[in-house]
Amino acid sequence: MLIWIRLRWRLITLILIPLIFLPLPIIINLPQAKCGYIVIIISVYWIFEIIPLPVTSLLPLVLFPMAGVLKAETVAPLYFTDITALFFGSLAFAHAIESVNLHRRIALFVLSLVGTSTKWTMAGLMGVTAFLSMWISNTAAVSIMLPVSLAIIGEVQQQVTDLADKSQANKEATTAANEVIELNEIGVSNGHTKTRVILNASELEEQKTKVSVEVKTRFRQPWQRHDQLTVDRLHLKRFDDLRKGFLLSIAYAATIGGLASLVGTGTNVFVKGYIDETYRGTAFRVNFLNFLLFGLPVGVIMLILCWLWLQILYNRTEFFKCHTDPEDRVSQGKLKAMLVKQYKDLGKPSWNEYCVGIVFIIMILLWVTRDFGETRGWSIIFLDEKNNNKTIGDVIDVSISCQDRPAQPKLSSYPKKHENKSFVANWYMDDSTVAVLCGLLPLILPNSNPFQKNWKYESIVQWKVLVKSVSWDAIFLLGAGLSVASAFKVCI
Repeated sequence: MLIWIRLRWRLITLILIPLIFLPLPIIINLPQAKCGYIVIIISVYWIFEIIPLPVTSLLPLVLFPMAGVLKAETVAPLYFTDITALFFGSLAFAHAIESVNLHRRIALFVLSLVGTSTKWTMAGLMGVTAFLSMWISNTAAVSIMLPVSLAIIGEVQQQVTDLADKSQANKEATTAANEVIELNEIGVSNGHTKTRVILNASELEEQKTKVSVEVKTRFRQPWQRHDQLTVDRLHLKRFDDLRKGFLLSIAYAATIGGLASLVGTGTNVFVKGYIDETYRGTAFRVNFLNFLLFGLPVGVIMLILCWLWLQILYNRTEFFKCHTDPEDRVSQGKLKAMLVKQYKDLGKPSWNEYCVGIVFIIMILLWVTRDFGETRGWSIIFLDEKNNNKTIGDVIDVSISCQDRPAQPKLSSYPKKHENKSFVANWYMDDSTVAVLCGLLPLILPNSNPFQKNWKYESIVQWKVLVKSVSWDAIFLLGAGLSVASAFKVCI
């Protein structure tokens, strides 16, 4: 019986959850009860993944109109708003970065500059991961940096092994040298005369080798073997700690970097969509710049604290060391040489890398300079002339019913005759416009230099490949979240 239930629990839950909570909308015949009933079903399906997440995300398109909570013409546009366009554009451009391998070049370039020690290599790894996660998804940033991290871990493992072997070799050589010195000081008694036998350099080295072999094989005591096992355990534990620290640093840095930028993760985009929809018609807006001014300082502080904490947990020996040993300098040189070699193996940047890099810089500049708040940026060129006389004071005078809109923030501090004409939502261009533009350019720009001989046009990113790589699940999930938020807003 248990096996039968275990194999069919998803189907059972799929059917039972709507039936169990069905009395809620029947007994309480109100829009609030109907909305709660639908949200419970969708939440359970999401949490336990009874059906695939994108399928569950499409249920609001059916359930809300059927329950009379929202009209179909109201729900459908929520699945492709300007927020969805912003998310899609950022995903498309992130795929372009991955397709031309620009992310790996950036990562290895930074690591080759800072990779002089384990602690600074980890700092550089976290910084690059966080930066990439600001523009692409956290999962993509981790998958990008994981091979680099594994290569660094392999080099550190080799260094730890070499250090252990060298330590044991030095110990055995010291023991052998002591034995040779004792042999060199043997006295030959001749009556009352004591003749001292002195070995020359070659004889000393030969005798040293013989005694060294003898020490390794015949005269090794059990306590010496125990010391060797103890040393091996210590080095193995240090390597395990470093490996944990490097792998955790990537995961933490990707999460921290995602919250520093508006397009860093889908959660940030959803917050922007909710705020824009809730406070539509007011001066309270979220754009790329003000979110960056809020999230970037917080992300930098969190990244530094996370790095310090990982050093204390997994790399405290090197972190608190005041001076660098000669062996450590050699190990650091090998690590830096490995990173420099990997960077040089990439060769010179290709045409498509230059194109994507230039578009990347343009996209950041357009986002940052579009809107400065009180002072408009380049978006003032695309002013809506029909509503260019509406100021904040005018918008406040517009009465908004409680049924259509929740309580708005009080903006009474703004006088009606505002000297600085701060226009509210009267601009044709938005952050989503920039995202879609820069996301489409790799689909148009040529993949190779068009001035070469026998050139054949091929775009940097192919549409068929892009369709397979874009996370449509997240886009549908974003639309479902906006639909649920709108349903709550109507039912309040």
